[in-house]
Amino acid sequence: MITIAGLREIMAQLGERRHCITPNNTLSPYINPPHNNFAPGRLEDIAYGYHNEYPEVFPKPTGFMGSPHSSVRIGTSFWESEFELVYLSEGHFDDEGVFHAPIAAYRKANETSPRYILFQQGNYQIVRRSIVDHLEDGRITLYRGIGNSEYIPPVLDENRRNWYLNFLAGSFVSPLVALAYNNVARHESDHVRVNYEHPVIRQFYCPGVYFCDLEQPFSIFKVYKFGPNFVSVETSLDNIRICTAWTGEGEIKLLDPTRAQRLE
Repeated sequence: MITIAGLREIMAQLGERRHCITPNNTLSPYINPPHNNFAPGRLEDIAYGYHNEYPEVFPKPTGFMGSPHSSVRIGTSFWESEFELVYLSEGHFDDEGVFHAPIAAYRKANETSPRYILFQQGNYQIVRRSIVDHLEDGRITLYRGIGNSEYIPPVLDENRRNWYLNFLAGSFVSPLVALAYNNVARHESDHVRVNYEHPVIRQFYCPGVYFCDLEQPFSIFKVYKFGPNFVSVETSLDNIRICTAWTGEGEIKLLDPTRAQRLE
């Protein structure tokens, strides 16, 4: 089993300083220093400078939070509002070897129908209380369209699950990897051009192709994307990977299906 300290050693060997490993050998949900104070409630230059900090993912100028440069300037007044941190997870392995992903959740202050921001190493999603229940308890309900099919959760033998958990930890080592997951097959992400030859991306992002059957796409929206035939699960916030809001469809990836509870 890989350790977070082991990930630090690998990043040092690769000569890469843009990582999210904390002094306590956990994985921060924020982006790498010197921008690690950037979070909802603070608008900094990095919000419009992802192409400068992460050209291996965004080779051309970007808009807000890595969005296409030509997109409407969205979110700044909302982002600069007063927010309260209501949930925080630093990535780590627990005593049983289960990986818990880094993620933070913020609630917009002084709203009768509160809105939330999920923030994860530079990616974000805006959600409403009416959509997401139990968020402040660290739980989230996800939905996936199944059409006329039956949803069968993947089954992992112990050896493959151990390899997969090691991969998950590495995939949260740097925003270089987290932001690369916005390379979805939709026109909203046409400006994302991942450099697969970069050592960190080659080491920690590319192996994900071997586990694409495990890290399954869901959504925070029930009606918007899927229509009447869907499956829903409830899981911990530290068991998800978020694609950022501008990719569309409220996409969330369920990391470890064994930690999710089937609802319907």
